[in-house]
Amino acid sequence: MTYRGVIVPIYGKTTRFPYYRIAYPADGKRVVRAFKDYGDVKSVAEAQARELYNGNHLGPSLPQLRFTARENQRNETLEQP
Repeated sequence: MTYRGVIVPIYGKTTRFPYYRIAYPADGKRVVRAFKDYGDVKSVAEAQARELYNGNHLGPSLPQLRFTARENQRNETLEQP
């Protein structure tokens, strides 16, 4: 998927990995997401390409950021007397 020069490649299904995948840079790292349906992967790839073009290099939803937020909440609740 290409949007104004930003490329978010869509990888097809293989026998070893039966899912469609997209890959894009976020926060200096490569993020790979997998989907079963081509329609889903195409819409997410297009949305991600638009976000990267507009300057959001963190991406819409990074699993790492969600886990860190949960860990911070858990630590805060454990520290409270």
